[in-house]
This record gives sequence, structure tokens and C-alpha cells, in this order.
Amino acid sequence: MVVLQNYILFCDASEVAFGACTYIRTINQDGKVHVALLASKARVAPIKRITIPRLEISAAVEAAKLDVVVRRDTIALAYIQNETRRSKTFVANRVTVIRQVSCWHHVGEENPADALSRGCYVDNLPVSWFNGSPFLSNYKCAWPAQDDLVGYLQDEGPEVRRDVYPTCIVQTCQSGVTQHPIDTLIEHYSRFYKLKKAVGWWLRLIQFLKKTKIPQSSPLEIHELKHAENLILKHVQGRAYFHETKNIEAGKTVLKSSSIYKLYPILIDGLLVVCGRLKHAVLNGQAINPVILPHNHRLSTLIVRDYHDSSHVGVEWTFSQVRKKFWIIRGRKLVKRVKMDCIVCKRLYGAPMNQRMSDLPPERCEPGGPAFRYVGVDLFGPFHVKVGRSEMKRYGCLYTCFTTRGIHIEKLDSLQTDAFINGFVRFTARRGYPNKVWSDNGTNLVGARAELARSVRDLDRSLIIRETRRRDVEWSFNPSSASHHGGVWERMIRSVRKVLSALIIKSPRMIDDVLQTLFCEAESIVNSRPLTKCSDDARVEKIICVSYVRQKVTVRSVVPFPPVTGIDFDECGGEKDRWVCSNRGIVSSMIFLALKLLERGL
Repeated sequence: MVVLQNYILFCDASEVAFGACTYIRTINQDGKVHVALLASKARVAPIKRITIPRLEISAAVEAAKLDVVVRRDTIALAYIQNETRRSKTFVANRVTVIRQVSCWHHVGEENPADALSRGCYVDNLPVSWFNGSPFLSNYKCAWPAQDDLVGYLQDEGPEVRRDVYPTCIVQTCQSGVTQHPIDTLIEHYSRFYKLKKAVGWWLRLIQFLKKTKIPQSSPLEIHELKHAENLILKHVQGRAYFHETKNIEAGKTVLKSSSIYKLYPILIDGLLVVCGRLKHAVLNGQAINPVILPHNHRLSTLIVRDYHDSSHVGVEWTFSQVRKKFWIIRGRKLVKRVKMDCIVCKRLYGAPMNQRMSDLPPERCEPGGPAFRYVGVDLFGPFHVKVGRSEMKRYGCLYTCFTTRGIHIEKLDSLQTDAFINGFVRFTARRGYPNKVWSDNGTNLVGARAELARSVRDLDRSLIIRETRRRDVEWSFNPSSASHHGGVWERMIRSVRKVLSALIIKSPRMIDDVLQTLFCEAESIVNSRPLTKCSDDARVEKIICVSYVRQKVTVRSVVPFPPVTGIDFDECGGEKDRWVCSNRGIVSSMIFLALKLLERGL
């Protein structure tokens, strides 16, 4: 008959595995003890390497789920019995689960759970695996004695949380003399008014300690703040102008080597003030005799900062307000430094950062050569003209020469691709074929390239290549939404608009001929602008302008292409294809540009 029955668990861990095993221990009425294996559980150690104490704690968690644990590892048992030190999160969470078990013991080499953590074959299982450790067959009084392991933990243990204690730092001078309390307060506070309040409360405390009858809980009075201000000023002047003060008190003059010699300082109420010539002026006493302060002291910075932060305006206004009460040596320089360090002024008046411009492209740096060899093209408008009884929109197409900075303007009837192609033909007929053209990613400009490519797709490629190889024209588009890449021609459009705004006032109701005339006049005016500053020297013969430079450079002649046959002009009936049907010369003149684009795979 069983008199006593309980469950005992063993656990162990190693770098490869950890586990626990449960034994049932019974005592019959004759006093005999019987121990047998009841259950066991093992786990493989995590792939991420962790410390042995953490593995031991994990093994104890597995054992704690069963009931009573007999522990082997002293570090893990010390964590379980710890009541004085805080553990890290990993250990603390698991110790909470483990402490649900009422009794913990430490086992030496007689731990049957070693077979779970270290592994062994079935044939080599120890005898203690089936019947438990030998001491289990004895009464508990004969079990191994247990020591208190809490002291085994150290403050620098890997799983012990460090306690943070506040520290106090006492500031002293390098010479070993303690810093004056007023100097400490000046370094501590960032506002002059707060500094006066702090000193005022200290003065009230001193009066209270002297048993003086003063209101203890009421706010500081005006005279208390004034007394605190005078005390601060006297302290600063005593440190900065000690010898000057002693000389004036002794009835002597200030030495010429002093920085305040030219101010003719005098003492009023123990303060060094400026002795000016405004003694009989109807002004405030502080404005007649301002207090002298050094520029390199923190108190001067606090005073200037208080005046500056009241409005955040210019240097002269702040300096004039400071001069009404204080005379700071080199005060204007100090005011400038305070304004420069002010965060609010930087936000309100700070100049934005400017992007550094890149180098000019090689095409804009080549001297000499014909005009309009490298051009940029862009459209502007619209302009409203009268056509019969209706009002139509017209646009301008501006070509800018990169070499001479000259311009050429063509009038376009619409923003369609065909209108732009006709304008480009007129431009090349009068200025010659450019080597390279730049433009933005306008749909009409991109469409012009595609339209030309489709128009010559069915023509004789060998004939076109042979005749157009002499015209090497390249077209380059700026990135999308990057109008700043075309600043060369965008600036010229602004100049043209400025001229047209004055010319259109004379002709508010325009027709196509009037608009074409205005474009020509604007082109002439912009091209006659001087490239340099006009000289006052009478020996200078003429002013260098864009038109003069264009006359000096070589203008390439336009060699027309031979007539192209094989095009059915009767099929060109739509307005969009009107540029194809205009005349054979236009088609011949534009083939070279289309072929260049076809060679690029368009």
C-alpha cells in the first residue's frame, strides 16, 4: 500500500540540446522507496547560438511544467533563487514560470537528464535513467545538502540588469577655488530676466535668514528685481574693470591703456557709467549715463539677446535699444554675432541655398564658325489675331544661336506638328542647316521627329543617304519636366516678350501680317542689343552687338535637294499633312532631318 507519492524532475542543457525527465517516487507502508521513469522531453538547441545559462533556464522551464525540479547547474539555480537583483527580459520571463515549482535542488554528477542534453545510444543508457539518481531511494534527510547560491551571482553577470544611479557633478575652477554663485547662475540661465529672478529669490532667502520682515510667498517686487540687476552688474564690472574701479574710487584717472579710457567713466551707485555731455538733456537717467559692460562676457550676450528676441529686426535697431541702458564695448559686433546665431532670424531672413551651375556644354564654347550652327528651339504665345469675323491663336517659334546669341522668330498658325515643321523649313531656308538642335519634350516637337520619320519611310534610302550625308543634323531633347535645362533660349523668350509687350500696345487688334511684322521687329531689336557695356571713350568706333557678330561669321548656303519623285500629292488632303503637299522643295529640304532620325532607329 502506497503511503507517500510525489514527482521529481531532472533537467540539463548543453550546446546541442536541453531537456527534462520525470520520475515517480513512492513509499509503501513498510517504508520501502520505489523510483521509476515516468516521462521525458528533449529539445534541440536553437540555431542562433545562445549562452549555456540561458539554455539551462530553458531546460528548467520545460521541467517546471511538470511539477518538482531537481536542478544541476548552479548559475541557473542562482538566477531562480535570486531576490535582490533584476534580471534581463529573457531570464526574468522564464524565472517567473519556473518559480511556480515550490522546491529546487542542485545535483552534482548524478543527474539522469545528462542523457537528454549530451545524447547517447539506447544500449548505453545509464542505470539511473530508468530508476533515477541513487539518492532518491533514501529519505529526504539523506539527500545532498543545499547551499545558498544567491551570492553566486555577480553584478557584472551577463544576465543581470545594471542599476543606474544618479550622479552629481560639482564644477570648480582649475585653481581649486569654488566658482562664484553669480557666475554659476550666469552660465546656467539663457535669459537675462530669468537670471534677475533667480538672483532676486536668493536675495529674498538671505533676508529671510536675517529675520527681516518680507512677504515670503508673493511674487518678486520691482525694487527686488532692480536690486538683483545692480548686484549682477557690479559683480561683472568688478571682475572685468577691477583696476579702473579702484582708481576712480581713489580719485585718480583711468589709465590710457584701458579700453574704457575714452568713455570718461564715473561711479554712480557703485556702477561704472559713461560720462557724456547730455547731463542737462531731457532723457532718462540710464540713457544719459549707460552702464559700461565688456563685450566678451556672457552677461552682455544675454542682455543683447533679450533685446533682439523682442522683435528680430536689424542690427541698428537692436543696438540703439541696448544703448538706452547699457554701453557695451564693441557692442555692434556683439549684436551682429547674436543675430547671426539666432535660429528665428535664419528661418525668416536666411537666403536659400543656390545650386552651383555646371560647366557650359562644348557647343557654347566653340569660337568662330557660322551662325546658327548650334541652336535651341522653343515655342511661346499664344497671340490672338483677327481672321475674318473670328479670332484665332498664333504662336511664335524662337531659334537661339549658341555661338552669337542671336535669335530667329517664325510665326506658327497652330501647335500641331505640321505647323512646326513648316516653320523649321523656313528657318533652314534662310539660316542654313544647323549641326545640332536642342528642345524640350513638347508633344509637337517630338511629333515632328516621328512625322518626318514616317514621311520618308517609303522613299529610296540610298538616294536620301547619298544626298543628305552632307547635312549632319542632330536633335537632342531635354529631360521631361526640366525646363531649367533650356535656360539659354528661355531667357531669350523673356527678352522677346518684353519687346513685344511694348509693340503690341500700338496694335491691339492684329491680323496675321501685323503679327509677322511685329515678330520681325522684335527679332531685329533683340539682335541689335550690345554684347558689352557701352564705352565712354570717343575713340571706340562702334558698339559690338549681335547683328555685327552675325555679319562677321560665315553663313552657310542652303543647297536644295534634287526633286523627289514617287509621292502622290493628290492623296494629301488633310490639314495635318499640308506641309507635305506645300511644294516639292519643302519635302526635299526636310528629308535630311528625317533620315538622321531613321538611322537612330525611330
